[in-house]
Formats: sequence, structure tokens, C-alpha cells
Amino acid sequence: MQNTFEVVAREWHTNQSYKWTEDYAGRVLTRLVNDIFPLIGSKPIKTVTGKDILEALRKIEDRGSIETAHRVKQFISQIFRYAQPTGRAENDPAANLNNQLKPVKHGSFAVLQTPKR
Repeated sequence: MQNTFEVVAREWHTNQSYKWTEDYAGRVLTRLVNDIFPLIGSKPIKTVTGKDILEALRKIEDRGSIETAHRVKQFISQIFRYAQPTGRAENDPAANLNNQLKPVKHGSFAVLQTPKR
């Protein structure tokens, strides 16, 4: 059995997608296929480091998709946590990367006020 990051990620995706809408499941897989698999997909999951993951996430950030980088990091963490009980991964190297990513900037929201009478 191959234990590359891509093989485990696709297994995780199949295992999780029953609880997602078809559209969301497609977006998750597309993000992995386009942004992560080309860089770390062929590596054995046990050899993927935080540095490898950070480099992949930086490429997403570099195109201005800060929130997407954070979401993809969450997917990667879930994949590693999925692989741990079967011994295919020993830890989650993405767990400590939050402070390494650019913060998501949230816009201003309208404030509800009581109308003046």
C-alpha cells in the first residue's frame, strides 16, 4: 500500500465527503489537486515536514488567497490526524503553522443601531 500524501489525502477525502455537499467536496479536492499535490503529493506522508507544507501554503498566499491558505492548512491538518491512528503519520506538521501564515483580514460590517425618532 502506498502511503504518499496524495493517496492518504484522497482516502481522507472519500471518507469525509459523505457529510459534505457535492459542491464543497469538489472544491476541497480541487484545492488539494491544484495547490498541494503538485508540491507534496508524491512524498511519503511520514516525510512531509512543516517546511514543505509552509512552502505550499506560501504559494497560495502569494496569489492573494490568504483565507484559502488557512482553509487548506486545516485540510492538511485533518489529513495528518486521519493518518495517525493507522500509523501512516506520527504527528501533524501543519499544527504549528498558524502564526506563520498572513492573518485573514476581515472587512468592516454594518453596525445595527436603534433608529433616531
